[in-house]
Amino acid sequence: MYRYILVAVIFTCKLLAVTLPLYFSGNKVLSERELYGAIGINKPYFFQFWRDEPTLKSSNVDFYKKVLKDFYRSEGFYHTKIKAVISDDKISYKIDEGEFIEIADISVISSLDIEDVIGLHVKERFEASRFVDDKKAIISYAHDRGFCNAKLKSKAWIDTKNAQAFILYELDKDKICHFAEITVSDSGGFDPWLIKSFLRFKEGEEYSTEKIRQSYDLLYAQGALARATIEVKEHNATDVPIDLHVSRREKPIRFRAGIGLNSDEGLVLQGGVIHRNFFDNLKTLSLDARYSRIRQEIKSTFTMPLKDHNLFGTTMGYKYEKFDGYKEKSTYITPYVQQYDQPHSFKEAVLIDKATTYDSEDTDLFAESDLLVTSLLFNWKYDIRDRVLEPTKGYYLFTDIQGSLKSTISNSTYLKALIGGAKLFSYHQSVFGIRASLGSIKLYDGDIPSSYRFYAGGMNSNRAYSYRMLGAKNAQGNPVGFRSIAQSSGEYRFAILGELRGVVFSDVTLVGQDYLPDQNRPYIAVGTGLRYKTPIGPFAIDIATDIKDTSQYAIHFHIGELF
Repeated sequence: MYRYILVAVIFTCKLLAVTLPLYFSGNKVLSERELYGAIGINKPYFFQFWRDEPTLKSSNVDFYKKVLKDFYRSEGFYHTKIKAVISDDKISYKIDEGEFIEIADISVISSLDIEDVIGLHVKERFEASRFVDDKKAIISYAHDRGFCNAKLKSKAWIDTKNAQAFILYELDKDKICHFAEITVSDSGGFDPWLIKSFLRFKEGEEYSTEKIRQSYDLLYAQGALARATIEVKEHNATDVPIDLHVSRREKPIRFRAGIGLNSDEGLVLQGGVIHRNFFDNLKTLSLDARYSRIRQEIKSTFTMPLKDHNLFGTTMGYKYEKFDGYKEKSTYITPYVQQYDQPHSFKEAVLIDKATTYDSEDTDLFAESDLLVTSLLFNWKYDIRDRVLEPTKGYYLFTDIQGSLKSTISNSTYLKALIGGAKLFSYHQSVFGIRASLGSIKLYDGDIPSSYRFYAGGMNSNRAYSYRMLGAKNAQGNPVGFRSIAQSSGEYRFAILGELRGVVFSDVTLVGQDYLPDQNRPYIAVGTGLRYKTPIGPFAIDIATDIKDTSQYAIHFHIGELF
């Protein structure tokens, strides 16, 4: 008898623990994806069509109801009401978010200026996670400026009756610190001097956690390293000794492959193999191939780290490119030296380029030729953006210069330069960005390949035009290219809902056949776009039109922000 009762109970429990699709309703401030994440469920992105929609066991409904209430509380909603409804085909959480806690006052006591570090602002919603982030950011800010013993007292008073929060930050920065002795306890079998050369600090310099982070980035950029630890030893007063440990990867050979899609080239296929410790001491040897409808390339690269943040490398390869009006194939080799001194980077190189222009539709404009051009190259970049794929603040500057003298190893004397930069500002969830560049090429003697000219139009140029299609064209309708170009863009990026963001922008382009572009004919584009956040970066789509000719428009799509 008891056995039958036990079986019935177990059977009933199984019925009560059915798994059903999970939905939310009533939430306005917090997104659906945030709510799924709060209970540990990953909602598929729109492109993950092969994954099932989120589900939940009915027996866990009450537990996750409490989890959601705690999550709302941490996000500043102390009066949220949640009702769980279980039907035959779904589980629903009906949410009344209620009034959020508003920050009424923020008090700061500090001899170090930390106002700009604090992310929370008066009149905003109080979020516990952002409060914690602010505390970490303040300590990190002090450490980055050499105050390794800084102490922070912080407090948040919550008045639930009046829905207000009062915040206090009190920082005692103490004395400035310096890096002391740097030792390499475990070099992983590599030369200790080489491992130390990737550090962005030296003994006697002011202590900075930012320099430690930069050092980690450089160490892990060396693919042969499996692990790196920069240990800050226990220290007294203001001297901070450092101990370094690294280990090598057991399998240094890595295969890689990828597929991409953008409006300039269409489908892009990439693949290759790299030996990340070729003949030891972090030298690398790689072979890579790339294919798209307008460009195919295969190349091999060898790199060798040197002392004092230097790198020697050589790239050689073959590429084919289809331009509107002609085709070009090129065999090239480029030995170079690079120096990294964050946030600066420098590159000096020699480019030996054997370029053949053929299948020209206009031989006067695009002369068929077989040229050898040996050029000196110089590149400088200064970059203090916070991220690469989706930056929100900071700026970068760059200079690219190349040129050649006509000789037995070069068919031309020319000089080509491109300078530019970008600046990003962020406020709450909005970002405003501007960028500008100026390029010019001067041919003094001989000939250069037609591909050395500047072209305009496309997702990285003026977005009212398709790739390379801005400006004057020949009788066949092919773009002629330019000797000079000036471009600028302004973007305002803003949140819409959840992972979806919007952007409005304007692109301005000047082009010319002299060493400076023609200022009397600006090409001005205005447009809008959408960004959807994905694990590999924001998927972007933009549409723009020329304000002087609204029949001229283009649509562009890509991964990541353009600057």
